[in-house]
Amino acid sequence: MSLEKIRIFVSALFAVALIYLATTILLVTKEISATRSAIIDIAKQIQKIESNKNLERIITEVGKISTQIPLIISEVEVVRKLVPPLLHQVEQTLEIIPSILDEVAQVRETIPPILKESEALRADIPVAIQKAQNLVHSAKDLSKEAGSSAVHGAVKGIITEPIDVLESGKVRLMRMGIDEDVKE
Repeated sequence: MSLEKIRIFVSALFAVALIYLATTILLVTKEISATRSAIIDIAKQIQKIESNKNLERIITEVGKISTQIPLIISEVEVVRKLVPPLLHQVEQTLEIIPSILDEVAQVRETIPPILKESEALRADIPVAIQKAQNLVHSAKDLSKEAGSSAVHGAVKGIITEPIDVLESGKVRLMRMGIDEDVKE
């Protein structure tokens, strides 16, 4: 390369660097202007906060919260200690679930025969109820007959017993009389 070409290249490079520097200075100036206006806005907000009557209340609340932080930390530590046993218990529960699902599947298999048996019972129950009602009616009829026979027998016994006693007494008296006549 010739010296002339290097000179042109360095001049071009220097021109690009100057353009970059000028652009950077311009952007920094704009950024400083924006930062300056933001600082003014922040200063105004700080003045409002300082003059605000809620500042004391906010400070008090922050103080209360900061006193509760150790308690919260200790509670978090307790929870951290509880997590591993809980995770272990969850793992054990997860291990048991497949056997429970197997049992549920077995129970489901028994349901259709039970439903069929229930359906058969539903069909047989009205017939059995009718037979039972017939037996009850027959028992009622038999008890009525037995009751009337018992009443009839009791009435007959009450009325005929004295007559039977008298007749047997008459027969005895007659025998006695006959026996006495024979003795005389």
